Amino acid sequence: MSIDRFPKAEWGESWAELTGYVRQAREDGGMISPADLEKFLAELRRKALKPVREYLNRIGEAHIPSLAERAYEAYGASTGGRNYQGLPMPAWADLGEPIQQAWSAAVSAVVTELAP
Repeated sequence: MSIDRFPKAEWGESWAELTGYVRQAREDGGMISPADLEKFLAELRRKALKPVREYLNRIGEAHIPSLAERAYEAYGASTGGRNYQGLPMPAWADLGEPIQQAWSAAVSAVVTELAP
């Protein structure tokens, strides 16, 4: 089952909005309360991650195993094909269902965090 390329968050616009918010507060001579800043940053995060949320909502839970396999392969690519013990990593198909399900659970947790 093929899935589209994962979209990037739009942090550039959020950064510009944040710096504008801080600049305006400075020009007004006011302080930004920590609570207001926290709310503002949460809203910027929500805006920046919109394309990611839309993508994750579109692909749905059915694609979690495909994303888990991609994550496993990316891990292998970043470690030279070695696991945490330094041993060669087996192919995804050779992992066995419990390990594949563990990778799927990890990906599902990330998806849940990004697309509430």
